Amino acid sequence: MIRRVAGAALVAGSLALLAASHGAAQSPPLPPCPPGTPVPPPPAVSATLAAVGSPARLVAGRPISIDYDAVSGTAVQSTTGPPGTVIDDDIGSLVTLTLPTPGQVAMTASYYAFSNETCGFSFTYTLDVQPGDLVPAGVGATRGFSPRGGFRFEKLPLFGDADPLKPAAGLVFRCDGAQAPVPLSLVLHAERRLARRPSERSPSVRLDVPDPCTTKTTRVVGLGVRLWFVNNDRPDEGERFLALEVTTKAPTRFWMRAAQDARSLGSLRFFTEWKPQNGRFDRGWVMAPEAGFERARCRRPPGATALGFRRWSLPPCPRR
Repeated sequence: MIRRVAGAALVAGSLALLAASHGAAQSPPLPPCPPGTPVPPPPAVSATLAAVGSPARLVAGRPISIDYDAVSGTAVQSTTGPPGTVIDDDIGSLVTLTLPTPGQVAMTASYYAFSNETCGFSFTYTLDVQPGDLVPAGVGATRGFSPRGGFRFEKLPLFGDADPLKPAAGLVFRCDGAQAPVPLSLVLHAERRLARRPSERSPSVRLDVPDPCTTKTTRVVGLGVRLWFVNNDRPDEGERFLALEVTTKAPTRFWMRAAQDARSLGSLRFFTEWKPQNGRFDRGWVMAPEAGFERARCRRPPGATALGFRRWSLPPCPRR
C-alpha cells in the first residue's frame, strides 16, 4: 500500500511539473526589460525535423523540433515565426512547429532571467527551410493487390500476361518525414466499347489524397475497379500505395493517370478480361498494354504470349 501511494504521489508530482511547464510556456509574454537592464546571453538553438529517422534538413509543411540550450539562470518563454506558422507544442525550451514556406525563415524567441522574471528579452535567428520531397514518378502493373501491401509495380510485357489473380496497377513510395504535403490524385477512364480508346469523355472515377503521408487508408469503388490509397504506417515512415484493383470480369479498356497536384506521376493504358476454365485453358485474367492490344487486333500474337495463346475479345482491325 505504501509503495502504491508513493507511486501515485510521484505520478501526480510529474504531472504537476508538466502542467507548470506548459503553463509557463502559455503564459502572456513578458514586457521588454527597460534600457540598462543587464542582458544575459541568448540560448543556443538547434532544429531538426520532428519525425524520427528524418533527413537532416528542415522541410516546409512538416513538423520541426526546435531545442533551446539556455544559459544557466535563464529560460525560454516562447517562440514565434512568420505568418502561417503553426505551433504544435511549446514548453519553452522545446518547441514543435510547422513552417508554411521554404526559404531563410526568421524566427523570434523570448527569454528571461530567473533573477528578474518581470520582464524579458528577445532574440532572432534564421532557419534554412527547404521544399519537401515529391513522390517519385513511375507507374506499373501487378497481380492480386491487397491493402496489406508488400507489392511492386512493374512494366507489362507487350502482349500482356495471364494470371488467376486480379489485375492491378499503380505506384509505391516511402515516407520519411520529409515529403511535401502536396495532394495526390488517381483518375481512371474506362471503355467497354473495345474499338474505342479511353479518353477524357469516357466514364471515369477519381480518388483524391490530401496528404501523401498522413492521409489514412481510403478507397473509391466504381466502373468495375477499386481505387486505393494505402497507408498502414505512422505518418513519418513506411510505404504508401496508390493503386487500382480491377474487379470486373468484362472485357474493358482502361486509362489510368496518377498525379501530384499538376505534376504527372505516370499514365498507363491497358486491357483486361476474365475467362473461365475451358479445357486445357485455366481460368483467369489477361492484362495487356494498349500497344499490344492494338497490334493483336490486326495480327494474332505468338501463341506463347498472353494475348496469343487464347482467343480474347479483340475487336476487328481498324480500317486504314
